[in-house]
Amino acid sequence: MPTTVGLFGVAVQIEDFLTPASTIPLSSIPLQFLFEVIEGDGTCVDAPVYGPTVLPVESCIGVSPGSTFTTRITAIVSTPTRSIVSINTVSPIGLSTTPVQQVPGSADAYFVDVTFTSANLAQLQEIFCFVAEDSGGLTSNQRCIFLVTATSPPLATSATIDSNNLLTIIFDQPITIPTSPAGLVIITSLQTGLQLLSFNTSVDATLARGNTALLFQLPFSLGETVLVNVQRHVVETNTFCGVENDPTTIPVGRGPK
Repeated sequence: MPTTVGLFGVAVQIEDFLTPASTIPLSSIPLQFLFEVIEGDGTCVDAPVYGPTVLPVESCIGVSPGSTFTTRITAIVSTPTRSIVSINTVSPIGLSTTPVQQVPGSADAYFVDVTFTSANLAQLQEIFCFVAEDSGGLTSNQRCIFLVTATSPPLATSATIDSNNLLTIIFDQPITIPTSPAGLVIITSLQTGLQLLSFNTSVDATLARGNTALLFQLPFSLGETVLVNVQRHVVETNTFCGVENDPTTIPVGRGPK
């Protein structure tokens, strides 16, 4: 590794083989790139971090035909004496970002807004990666998510609670329960807005109705009108990278007794 600042070149030969014991490659592709070593004013622990609302690593987002996906990338510096100077992206055609801006009222948080509109009518799994750099030259970890074109994400369309305190949430397409940490289903009071219950799909839910419904057993009866807040990645499809549901809030009706 270089021990001085400057611009350095790297040459790599990428080869694949039929079996681990093969000695003749099936293909061999050269790759050359440059990297710059700079003199920073901090250590790696001082690097920028992402805000809590940034999409997690390897999120899988469906982009319906004719629709536009938007999200915000927020990066936080380790000290207010620094700023975020860029949020660099590797992105598919049709994706754009705004210039870096400071979060209003914050001394250490900066953001860009991302917009993706795909003209592709075929179902393709695109990759979108980003990394933030601060004024001291330190960079955050790279984070990548997947964008699946011409694919509608699952959407919760209705919810009911029956006389046995069983909550049923219906989705508009077949779903599966994520194996990775899932989002929460939160029940709130319509009158007060207070949270009454929350459930983790990976732990608390079962599938029903041909894998188009989630069932949750409530621990007690709710004697008031409630709403269900279905967060992102409560469920996913079993296609591509596992397209996550869109977040939504729906009223809860009373099911059959």
